[in-house]
Amino acid sequence: MRVLTEAAQRDRDAFERYAKDAGCGCHSHPPCSYCTHPGNPANQEDETCWEIEYTKDEALWWAINQMRRAARMLDLEETQLDNKAYLVEIYGAGLDMCADACEKAMDPEELKRMKKETFPDYCPTCGKDGAAREANETGGVDVCYDPWHEETKNA
Repeated sequence: MRVLTEAAQRDRDAFERYAKDAGCGCHSHPPCSYCTHPGNPANQEDETCWEIEYTKDEALWWAINQMRRAARMLDLEETQLDNKAYLVEIYGAGLDMCADACEKAMDPEELKRMKKETFPDYCPTCGKDGAAREANETGGVDVCYDPWHEETKNA
């Protein structure tokens, strides 16, 4: 979420206290103090006035995605590591375990919302874009328990 920096917030507070109700006076003596005040929202459109602030769940979601991405990269690298597949298994499984623990620490509804925003077209767990239950090539049924499928199951 974008929030004002400390200095920009102090300017905004000063503008709110002293100049907000005064209004523009450029018609009589341009430029007026209302229009040139650094706390005027029109003067705070510059990116230097803003910073990104993450909620706990947003920060965890970012970390989860980085851990899962690193684990999948290790899976790909396994073909390049002669006689070291055990390292991939250890570190890949560890990253997935950490990501699972982070998901449990998040608000379930917030996690579901972020998954839908990040992966609108397919489930991040199974990679499918449809129902959670699908017949597989061996005559069995593949089941994905990721909450991403909840809307699909109910539809």
